[in-house]
Amino acid sequence: MGDGWTDAGLPSRSDAEAMFRATLATPYMSYLAQYQGICKAEIVAVSNGPTSIGKIAPDPRQYIPTVQLISDKEITDALGVNIDAAPRPEGEQTLYMAIISSQTQPVLSEHTDAGGFHYFFAHNGRNYDFGVVLNFSGNTVENIWGDLASVFTHELVEACTDPDGASGYRLTPPPNAKNPGENELCDFAPKVQLRLPGLSRDVGLESYWSNLHDQWVVPTGYSVRAALGQQTPQAVYDVWSALGAVRVRAAVRARCT
Repeated sequence: MGDGWTDAGLPSRSDAEAMFRATLATPYMSYLAQYQGICKAEIVAVSNGPTSIGKIAPDPRQYIPTVQLISDKEITDALGVNIDAAPRPEGEQTLYMAIISSQTQPVLSEHTDAGGFHYFFAHNGRNYDFGVVLNFSGNTVENIWGDLASVFTHELVEACTDPDGASGYRLTPPPNAKNPGENELCDFAPKVQLRLPGLSRDVGLESYWSNLHDQWVVPTGYSVRAALGQQTPQAVYDVWSALGAVRVRAAVRARCT
């Protein structure tokens, strides 16, 4: 979505798709098996959204004079059009990702300080999980390559582990006591820069908390410990499911590839 995706731009739409596919081709998601058996994701379809989304408006953060202000409803309306045009099979665990690139600095009107977010929306009697990633096409090439996959992986992990932002897995105590609500598995996590196979530039990937390894992880190989659910002896954080306060332990035995 947005007017920032042009063939002349760097990265282009095809560059962005390539970096996301390269990320998902790695074992990056493999340690999520400990959280109710979450497995590796794959991109099953790609479509072009509207080139015009949002409006030029004063910056609500008061950092710069004007921004491209985008509302949640504009995003979910565009996703609804996509869903109707190319419905996915019943029972498929589908996560829709809206990758928005704008020639003017994009800002989310309901999440003004965020580079992305995830939630769900109702459409034609069903609920759909989705994530949003913002890109400012006027940024430097290095910053875009460093940030785009980082926000994508951040929202991907949290959408899988806490899709509605209320009943999923969260860190206790929160990583930052001043922001206790920011305690999903990627919140305040370090970003790692690395070169993925098939890419010509380094990309940034967001780390996430592994309860089994008791540390932030960006998996680049498969782990027997993660596959078998073996936890490290000492815990820094406990990961809890907000639904029934179920502590995540070594019950998950399924291996994801």
